[in-house]
Amino acid sequence: MLTDNEIIKALEYRLKVDGGTRIDKEALDLINRKKEEIERLEQNLEEAHIDIREHMAEIERLERECFTYKIRWAKATAKLEKTKAEAYKEFAERLRQFFCSKS
Repeated sequence: MLTDNEIIKALEYRLKVDGGTRIDKEALDLINRKKEEIERLEQNLEEAHIDIREHMAEIERLERECFTYKIRWAKATAKLEKTKAEAYKEFAERLRQFFCSKS
């Protein structure tokens, strides 16, 4: 069985030596078009891989940023709850003092 390159070389040789047949020329043209298409698709694939890597890096950056904001949100919420609890205590103490001073 011939390799792809051996088939191409044989077709090129026949076309060079005796002009080959119409099918020889058409087959070689088809092979060359398909090779060009494969090269173009491989280039597109490489560009897509580059885009994917860039997008993945951006996703990772945004995930880190989101995590940072979640931590900040949790801290702010905890601080708010603490402040609310202190305010309730202070308000209750003032009410107690107010009503105790009235009695």
